Amino acid sequence: MFRYHKDLFKHIVQSRLFIWFIVILCHNITSNYDESSSLSAITIYDTIIDRFIGMFSHWDGQHYLYIAKYGYTHEQLHAFFPLFPWIISTIGNCIPLSFFSLHYQLLIIAIVFNFICFTIAVHILYEMSIILFNNSSKAEKT
Repeated sequence: MFRYHKDLFKHIVQSRLFIWFIVILCHNITSNYDESSSLSAITIYDTIIDRFIGMFSHWDGQHYLYIAKYGYTHEQLHAFFPLFPWIISTIGNCIPLSFFSLHYQLLIIAIVFNFICFTIAVHILYEMSIILFNNSSKAEKT
């Protein structure tokens, strides 16, 4: 389905690492807008994982994780579409990571699933650019 491009996956990973670095930097410079979104870790693995990806469970992430755990329990949650929480909840039920609490298990699954979707979207954009520009060098620049 996709044409192999040797540097495409490298660029995908580099862009995600750059975003991760910016998020960690901003998270350490600023404080949380809502301290209730900061959970205390249950296991030692939760503590470790919270240090590296815990900041992704703030802002809208906390709402998506809440919907994945409990469903739509109050009206404010209807602003968030159900597909993403449903997918991470379903994957979480199929692939239990028993050494993490449910919150961090769903957070890990959400980040991995997001990376997979991003990778697919970049490949589709690359393929569409080749068709549109009829030139692979221009497609690489997109």
